[in-house]
Amino acid sequence: IEEFYLYDHLIDSGVQPASERPEDIVLNRLTAEDVLKALDSLSEEFRHVVLLADVEGFTYREIAEILDIPVGTVMSRLYRARRRLQGSLYDFAVQSGYIKERSDND
Repeated sequence: IEEFYLYDHLIDSGVQPASERPEDIVLNRLTAEDVLKALDSLSEEFRHVVLLADVEGFTYREIAEILDIPVGTVMSRLYRARRRLQGSLYDFAVQSGYIKERSDND
């Protein structure tokens, strides 16, 4: 449920044009530098799996072979890395004024 806060908040605020999804609006405002900062904030083991999966397009099996780790480890690292990126990019969206910071009651 917490994962959809940004999406729900943008829908409720009425910011998005009819043709764009709320997450696209925020993503379109991010610069390459913002994304690189978020990636750099990850540990090396997390950054490697994100780059191999999401930038290079390798499968879990291929990543496991490249990094010489089990497929399950690839999956768990990728999940945790994406969650951390989500948090970093959420913080950026708040700091940039794209969304309001969620309260403890949300």
